[in-house]
Amino acid sequence: MINLIFSTKSGKMQDLSLPLCVEDIVRRPMPYYLAFGKASVTFETPDAVLNEKLGSLVLNAVEGGVQELNFLAFILDRMDKKRLALLRDNLPDEPCDVEELTRRASYFCDRYLDRDGNPDPYVVSLEKYRESSSLNEKAQWEFRMNLEKQRMTGGQLFDRFIERARENGDLARFDTIDEYILDDTREKGKLCSYEFDLLPAMNFGGSEGIYIDCYLKGKFDESGRDSLHIGTIKTLDTNIDACKVMGELCGALMYHENRFINENLYLFDSTESIERMITRRMEIEQEQSAGPKMQMGQQM
Repeated sequence: MINLIFSTKSGKMQDLSLPLCVEDIVRRPMPYYLAFGKASVTFETPDAVLNEKLGSLVLNAVEGGVQELNFLAFILDRMDKKRLALLRDNLPDEPCDVEELTRRASYFCDRYLDRDGNPDPYVVSLEKYRESSSLNEKAQWEFRMNLEKQRMTGGQLFDRFIERARENGDLARFDTIDEYILDDTREKGKLCSYEFDLLPAMNFGGSEGIYIDCYLKGKFDESGRDSLHIGTIKTLDTNIDACKVMGELCGALMYHENRFINENLYLFDSTESIERMITRRMEIEQEQSAGPKMQMGQQM
């Protein structure tokens, strides 16, 4: 595991453990720290000497940001003690970029070891080895799959802001005339853009009652559509008081949907935008010790 402690000029600090949990990246306040913070780095493998060596080799900037360090953490977590020891004994003597550390870790993670714990002599040497694309692809696949799990359909979004409205007491008047509240489960596609607005459309039904049909209008995914039905609310009453209650409910739903989106903005961002955020160049805070090596992971 790799632990990052982000800090800003104002003194605010935030922890992040790698390999990362996607929800820790996309939810506030992490995007703020990725954009404006500097990070200290500590390595937490079972090999204490390796941890110190890795920390001393990291440069004062990581070009690939969190994603580059995350790939290294992904590999380290898959290495047993023998492989970690081989990596420890085959690290460069001078500070280097994370890509080089990852290349060496990938070599010992990906190699067949003989009964003495040494790499098979018939495979390519460490000097000629290039980073394993299969490990990289697997790490990216896991990240995207975990990101997809965080996303929600339009019907699930409908349920979330209905829940917020109920917890706030804004469904109390409607509950006295309630027929049903029903999310739309037909659309299985996940929302991956926040450039939309909620449009609650209130109308009398064809034969009975008053309906509120809730739509998303704007860009909500990559399909090219600009309208998505996400749920329906109905009362059987049709008098003036019911019209007022349903109209008031439309306003409450717009408010709670807007608040939920703004508080969870990155849950609705595109995968490409999130990946740009986590590949942003990361500045590393370092302190020079009395000895020749740099000590990492200390809070500034």
